[in-house]
Amino acid sequence: MSSELYGRITRGQDNLIAHLGDIQRSIHIRGGSFEGSRRLVGDSGELAGYFDSWLGADVRENGGRTWRGLIYEMSYRQGPTILLKSMNRMANDIRVTATANNQQTASITDADSIAEYGRIKQYLEFNGGIVAANNFGRTELERRAWPEARPAAISLGAKGDELEIRMAGYSYTLRWDYPPLDLAIQGSASASYLVRVIASTSQFITPGEIETNNLPLYRAPQGNGLQCLNAICDMGDADNNPWTFTIDQDLRLHYHPVSREPKFVILNNYISRNEGGSMAGAERSLTPGVWRSGTLPERPVKGWLGASNLMLVEEVSVNERGEPRFGVEGYDEYQLYQARQRYAQRAGSTENVEIALFGEKTRPITYVG
Repeated sequence: MSSELYGRITRGQDNLIAHLGDIQRSIHIRGGSFEGSRRLVGDSGELAGYFDSWLGADVRENGGRTWRGLIYEMSYRQGPTILLKSMNRMANDIRVTATANNQQTASITDADSIAEYGRIKQYLEFNGGIVAANNFGRTELERRAWPEARPAAISLGAKGDELEIRMAGYSYTLRWDYPPLDLAIQGSASASYLVRVIASTSQFITPGEIETNNLPLYRAPQGNGLQCLNAICDMGDADNNPWTFTIDQDLRLHYHPVSREPKFVILNNYISRNEGGSMAGAERSLTPGVWRSGTLPERPVKGWLGASNLMLVEEVSVNERGEPRFGVEGYDEYQLYQARQRYAQRAGSTENVEIALFGEKTRPITYVG
């Protein structure tokens, strides 16, 4: 399954720019398309042109059906010098809070950068008054509005020019927004409602299937959209089920519980679908979730997974040769309670917590304000 490069969706472009071939990329249980990379060697003039123009471009593997993201960073080795260009520190819509009187500046923006790359918000603090905070914000805007190439390293003895492309799924762009969750909570609000607010605030992502999770939040998570969304997913639901979000090929955000139904079975180094059918040659269609071991004995265990032969595969990565690797994580119900303590419990309330992994029956948790 090869990958193609298209124009920036920030400019509404859908034109094919280049064929990237097979990329190395990963899919995470939270967010879907996660990280990717591709290394190119060739003519220095061509590579320099790519380095100048590809940042922010749209990457689609198999038409976006198995992976979709954008180029957020590139490093270009030209002789011994390695140049870096990245969106990680970009910001073209800045607000600054003056800590001396807790006043916030109006948005300080670069309209041309917004038209080119999308609106990348950044909220900063300045230790001083509002006038100095405005000046600080304008200085930061000049530094961050455009991705400038800068020397990052020296590699002596390197032969030939090389361009390394780094990609991220579109959940990366949720970091550019600051959803108004404080305004959305009037006494309390459900987790599902706040997820819909986050998806609706995004420039490029739209709400998809937002399943009902009535877990009430009495305080709003703080930070950018991705930080808030992760905080909500960290809490699960009132029945201690883990929840997650995924972004599909059409950039719709879906919010749902993690299914306990195994997706795949791994036996003797071979992977097959749970309902049958080998995945040999289709490794780029592997996805995270609950997997079943065909070699471990099946016996009941306490906790969410419920069986000794089930595992939670959080990340699936595939290299350029199609070889898969997996990240397996233990599931700990206690982490849900720790996450809910901050946002989803009234101050002073007490709850008995079942902690199967710690070998204890229950532990009382008192939530403080």
